[in-house]
Amino acid sequence: MDSDGLKRRLEALWEERARIDAEIEQLESQLEARERAEKRGAEVLEVEPARGGGSYVLQKVKCGKPTCRCARPGGQLHGPYWYYYYRKDGKNRSKYVGKNRPEGV
Repeated sequence: MDSDGLKRRLEALWEERARIDAEIEQLESQLEARERAEKRGAEVLEVEPARGGGSYVLQKVKCGKPTCRCARPGGQLHGPYWYYYYRKDGKNRSKYVGKNRPEGV
């Protein structure tokens, strides 16, 4: 293979590596969001990647009131509601979105 052929092959591999790295980052973000929601006692129904990073998670949640039906063992959770999970300044964060996920994200 000549020099130009080697350069083209190397460029193609770098592009493939960038695509794979981006996919790995996206899957790690989705897994992390799912695990964080489940750790809070939520029932995760769906996880979708968000444009620009992070993940949207559709989940049923506990409200935190000790006398609520959701606090009983096997009690009915609230929702489902969408939450946006992301990282900011090296910290994991989540934001309530609502009953409907924003369009085009």
